[in-house]
Amino acid sequence: MLALVLGHRLDPTANAVAAALDRRGGCQVVRRDITGLAAARWQHRLAADGSVTTQVDSDGIAIGAPDVVFNRLGPVQALAFRGWSAVDRGYGQAEWLALLVSWLSALGRRVVGAPSGSDLCGPADRPWLWQAAAAAAGLGVHPAGATTSPRLLPAPRGAVAQAGLVAPMPPGLADPPTGYAAAVTATCDLLVIGDAVHGAIDPGAATRAACLALSAARSTPVLALTLAQAGSGPWRFVAADPAPLVTDGAPLHALAALIAARAA
Repeated sequence: MLALVLGHRLDPTANAVAAALDRRGGCQVVRRDITGLAAARWQHRLAADGSVTTQVDSDGIAIGAPDVVFNRLGPVQALAFRGWSAVDRGYGQAEWLALLVSWLSALGRRVVGAPSGSDLCGPADRPWLWQAAAAAAGLGVHPAGATTSPRLLPAPRGAVAQAGLVAPMPPGLADPPTGYAAAVTATCDLLVIGDAVHGAIDPGAATRAACLALSAARSTPVLALTLAQAGSGPWRFVAADPAPLVTDGAPLHALAALIAARAA
């Protein structure tokens, strides 16, 4: 069995998972970063019937059709070919991204950390989209909002600023749009891995079930969630990360088991 682990060579999660899979035994673990993939020899064919055939020779190892992939690839940068113009680099970057997305998408459920749209590793959604998905999955959302003019429409009393809820604004604006959220009394960090929820705090059976439903709805079997509590109220959704840090303990063991179970 060939297990392919993709990610930056200094990515602690990719390195920890590769080591954990190696300790489990029963498979050949191949570790590659984006530079190693770019240096490989590729043949990628899309047939008229929609089928995809990929052959990738990476340092003498055929990695085009692995049994399982753990994907942690980040944004694709323009390839630095000497003599290319900015336009050529932009085109090359788009084609390189399209190749990687097509290849990983064609591998189906063998990929843990599958591409989502043009995002190589899971959905890189804005906070509002994650909040909508959490609400649809039955997970209450921590009160938050945004105002286009804090001077004319100030945030509620006691709210705290949340810069990530609005698009970045140019400096120097006298009255810039501002995101805000209700103040919290406690936070809870959880890790969904497969069908289990890991964390130091147990948010209750109903909240755990909603976390699993959100993970399933977004096709992210590995998902970090931050919940918040205001006063003595229930735990509510604040943020999600489809490429979380997992380096040791029960979560790493569960992640390695999940990846091994996905093998074709």
